[in-house]
Amino acid sequence: VPAILTIKYFGFDGFSPEKIMEWSRATQDDFFHNIVGDETKLVAAQKAGQEMQAMLVKLVDNKFSNVAQLAQLPRNEQTILDRMVISIGDINANMTSDELIDKAKGKVYLNKSDDEVLSKLEPKELVSRIKARVRTNIIGTLVGGIETTQAAITQTLSLILTNKDLTREAQKLSASAKIPSQDQRQNQQKFNNLVWEVLRFHPVNPVVFRYVEKDTEIGGVQMKAKSHIIIATQ
Repeated sequence: VPAILTIKYFGFDGFSPEKIMEWSRATQDDFFHNIVGDETKLVAAQKAGQEMQAMLVKLVDNKFSNVAQLAQLPRNEQTILDRMVISIGDINANMTSDELIDKAKGKVYLNKSDDEVLSKLEPKELVSRIKARVRTNIIGTLVGGIETTQAAITQTLSLILTNKDLTREAQKLSASAKIPSQDQRQNQQKFNNLVWEVLRFHPVNPVVFRYVEKDTEIGGVQMKAKSHIIIATQ
């Protein structure tokens, strides 16, 4: 179910549920669970990334080529990818660098380094970067829409169902949220708050692994370049 929702909501047009689940699991295993640097998991994640990029190049190019038609769709028929493309609008290498930078401003991040001057780049390069950033953003929704969603639902239900008071409260809020009334929105928000509170104590990933690219200091703690750190989330 999360795979089908991800395809329809985020906009993976033409992708099969089986394929995006394969990609999602491969990248999740390497990004979040490959503590020891298992080469097999790394290779699987790289293969998944290459396949995703190849298919998304065609998809994103097609979306930008048809941005005017996308904008005519009713909002409830637009996917997240559609809205990302619509928010940027038509882009092409015949535009000036300043025009392209203005279109991307506040929507996608284009710099490859903090001191890079984007206005010095050729329009063709800027168009390529805008599309690449859109692809990167939509790839992130794949992992979040499948692996993260599955874990969040499982862990939320697990904690709610093992606590009788939470179970009764969840059932009460869920039932009342379905009944049209002035309190419907308020009850729905209470249920949302319950889910967020459960996830605060039992997050999707109890730890996150990060690679330190350069010598860094955070809160008085020195971290050497090329080192690995584990960040606790609970």
